[in-house]
Amino acid sequence: MLSSVNYLHQHGIVHRDIKSHNFLVYENYTVKLCDFGLAKSKDKLHQGPMQFSGTPAYMSHELFQKKSYDEKVDIFALGTLMFEIYTS
Repeated sequence: MLSSVNYLHQHGIVHRDIKSHNFLVYENYTVKLCDFGLAKSKDKLHQGPMQFSGTPAYMSHELFQKKSYDEKVDIFALGTLMFEIYTS
């Protein structure tokens, strides 16, 4: 999971909807990230009005407050996802 998000960030993409439902786990434990409907290029994040995007349980405070944000919103969501996994 971490590798897939790292790959996106290295290529200037912010997923903006990291959550358990957007990771596919195959029988051999290969994990793939899916649902790029909210993904944006990092350089286009601040064009137009700030959007309320993502799944509320995984969203960082910047998104709720419609403040400027960057790829760190994906890291916050990954932290939330890790908490979900380890407490389930």
